[in-house]
Amino acid sequence: MMVFVSEVFRQRFFEFITERAERTKTIQSFKLLNYIIVMFYTKTPGIGGRIKQRIEDFAVEEIPLRNEQQKRNADNITNHFAGTLITSSLRKRFISRSDDGNPIHTDECIIFWLEKFNWDTNQILKLIAKKLHVSADRLKIAGTKDKRALTRQRVSLWDPDKELEEKLRAVRIKDIKIYKISRGEKLKLGGLQGNRFAITIRDIGLSENEIKERIEKIFEELQKGIPNIFGPQRFGETRPVTSAVGKEMLRNDFEKAVRIYLADYFESEPEDAKKARRFLSENWNIIGFKKSLETFPYRLKNERSMLGYLCGYPKDFAGALRRLPKRLRKMFLNAYQSEIWNGAAEEYFLAAEKDEKKKELKNIKIPLVGYDTELDEEDMIHKKIITMLKKDKIKLSDFAMKGMPEMRCNGGERKLLLFPKDMKLIKIIDDEFNSGKKAAQISFFLPAGSYATVVLKEIMKNGDNIME
Repeated sequence: MMVFVSEVFRQRFFEFITERAERTKTIQSFKLLNYIIVMFYTKTPGIGGRIKQRIEDFAVEEIPLRNEQQKRNADNITNHFAGTLITSSLRKRFISRSDDGNPIHTDECIIFWLEKFNWDTNQILKLIAKKLHVSADRLKIAGTKDKRALTRQRVSLWDPDKELEEKLRAVRIKDIKIYKISRGEKLKLGGLQGNRFAITIRDIGLSENEIKERIEKIFEELQKGIPNIFGPQRFGETRPVTSAVGKEMLRNDFEKAVRIYLADYFESEPEDAKKARRFLSENWNIIGFKKSLETFPYRLKNERSMLGYLCGYPKDFAGALRRLPKRLRKMFLNAYQSEIWNGAAEEYFLAAEKDEKKKELKNIKIPLVGYDTELDEEDMIHKKIITMLKKDKIKLSDFAMKGMPEMRCNGGERKLLLFPKDMKLIKIIDDEFNSGKKAAQISFFLPAGSYATVVLKEIMKNGDNIME
């Protein structure tokens, strides 16, 4: 049987190979990385193919909570952004209440639906705020959505004086649509049932009958549950640096965090970005900051903002990080939390499968570490988490972020298993973009905080990169 290699495992393995290469003075060890077997949790062979060949092939629609009662009492809603299970006790903090303890239902926010095509969530919210001449902090969402996709989600806009609605209706931005404008309460991260996905997998080299048979069998296996791991989007796909930046922030090494974000480069990046980052990595000083501000592509707005700040304050790396949106900075820390969770969850799942105790996993929850997490060294899964944190020289108290207190991260829990719902094979057609190949259209629902790429890996079984 195949076993999926996690992001955290790959990183640990890479560190091992790097150390070996340095010790033996050879680069041959790095070639081993190309031969890691990427394994899976379902046994049926995949259909192959690739996703997102066209942006509209990947559609996501947010499913709101059904009613106010559900908002107050739901115990198992996952925070899509931070990955934290929001319990009923935690949710009490999210509800405005009067002196007698009863909920106050306000309409101080505009609530609208946002349809976006190939837009990063943070970037489009910043642009909408700019068009309205307000702070981006006024705009809140229940969860982030994929960039390279057609997505629909709700947004709340704080507007206590009720003066922004007409301006909002007048906003015109390419490849977005604002509709269903109403009023209500501010949205909170995790305040959604989940997301419904409609996805076209293209370039499939199988017959229609074989595709149908395999997909139906995989759907049956998925109903038994697979590890609810955080997908590659959590760690950055083009530049997988989010967890590394978060780790250095937790260590209070803000200079290293900034350097990773600005100067680490990857082969998958455009050539102009690689060239600019490479220069900065070799000229990490005030002169390098100033020259890099001239060479960094204008599309890299976050990086240019940080460089502009460093030109004036070359030693204030915490200040440079604060040039990034708070939502993005929190993503760095959440990515590190997710990396630790993935490593612990996968080890637990595989151990249970080996001992044929998979049926006992349905209600298991794995801690997402934070400053208020309590870990028991006698517990197998807690011991694994403690080991990983010690290796990274990070303590639970570090999540309080004393050097940047606005970024403090509390702990939580996340269910070990993911159970996709309403899985459907819509149709199989000839692929008009790949001669002689087939395309399969599927749909399914996932609870908030779960990743479609985790499900798609099981269906396609292409290896580590389902985009290809």
